[in-house]
Amino acid sequence: AVWTNPKHPNGYRVLFGDNQKATLLLLDESSDDVERVIPAQVKVVPGQETKLIFDFGLGTNNNVEGTFTRARDGTRIISFEDG
Repeated sequence: AVWTNPKHPNGYRVLFGDNQKATLLLLDESSDDVERVIPAQVKVVPGQETKLIFDFGLGTNNNVEGTFTRARDGTRIISFEDG
């Protein structure tokens, strides 16, 4: 699936994987020419929203957790605590 990020409106996010692991390809701006590959673990708990734990390599706390769910219109979204 291809995603957008409101903080990077000229970039994109592509997420693919399965119920155990995923990969996120991202480009923040179309002029960057640097596509990043971010590994992610998938946590599926029956009856709860699916969690994605991304390893952005940000120092001592490398993992950023997102929630994989659907918007009211049915569109799949990934939400993060920081927006």
